[in-house]
Amino acid sequence: MYELREAGREDADEAPEVKLLLVGHGERRWLLGELLPQLDELETPGAMAESERPAALSCLGSMWHDAQLRAAQTERAFIVVAGARVDDPELRGNAERFHGQVRSLREIIGHRVEALTGPASAA
Repeated sequence: MYELREAGREDADEAPEVKLLLVGHGERRWLLGELLPQLDELETPGAMAESERPAALSCLGSMWHDAQLRAAQTERAFIVVAGARVDDPELRGNAERFHGQVRSLREIIGHRVEALTGPASAA
């Protein structure tokens, strides 16, 4: 769904660490640029009319579902990295550290989403 590919480029040409960095960057950018502003607005008292809140919560639930799809793609890329031969230890370390940062961000945002929507929506 969110595959990052150039036309005609095969996955075999791309180092798994690079793919993890790209996919993780996309997830992080989406979380911070799309989901977080919606979440911030819902958490800010008086930021929206009470009549708008149910629709905003529904939108947040949909956005969180989308976030889970992006997270699954990032985690698949991490699994590939974990099982791949280490050709560039520095690149591997950078990719693994960045993955950890994205995972932490995802967990923090997930707790905030759960506080507003309940556990079923944040799973």
